[in-house]
Amino acid sequence: KRDDATHIGLAPVETRPDLRREFLHAFNIVSETLLRPRSLKLEAPLVELELHEVLLLARRFQVPLEHTCSCDKPATHPCNQCDACGARARAFAQAGLADPLRVPTSVGA
Repeated sequence: KRDDATHIGLAPVETRPDLRREFLHAFNIVSETLLRPRSLKLEAPLVELELHEVLLLARRFQVPLEHTCSCDKPATHPCNQCDACGARARAFAQAGLADPLRVPTSVGA
């Protein structure tokens, strides 16, 4: 199993390759080539933003963040242990927002 996208001409990165503009461009070329005369085009206008910037936009546009989940594991609530949950927690902290899915721990219990 390959952990990078070098097989389609993308340099390895620490982040997920499908979150890069180059990956989206490559996908769109493949789609246009293989699905002719129809094609599917992926657009990701927020891909250049940091996660905390996306959260600030979400707050501005009143997105119900309690209905979102970033966890890598299929569950109704985040596991708070995987990389995606860690990124979500850091993004909420950087944005100065409380994560509505984060269960507060009780002090002194």
